[in-house]
Amino acid sequence: MSLRPTFRLLSILIAVLSVFLLIPATLEYYDSSNLYLFQISAISIFCALPVWYLSRKAKSFSNKDVFLVIVLCWISAAIFGSIPFYLSGCFWRIFKCII
Repeated sequence: MSLRPTFRLLSILIAVLSVFLLIPATLEYYDSSNLYLFQISAISIFCALPVWYLSRKAKSFSNKDVFLVIVLCWISAAIFGSIPFYLSGCFWRIFKCII
């Protein structure tokens, strides 16, 4: 089992998520002129690019690699998708209401 194809696909996923984050970032900028979603998108792209560059020559997947990619895709999508909520402070307000 090689981790290079796994990390290559994960970096592509994170880059695609950050590109799609530009849509709500543009809407937020026109609505309230905040730039934090653009910053989050840039952080995500800058996290994904070095990983993609280091694993760009990986080509083949085994069955074990596919299962690992699926699990790590869900985890990384949840982590990078929750960054806007964490940085905006919504996470802490919800956490305080629960406790």
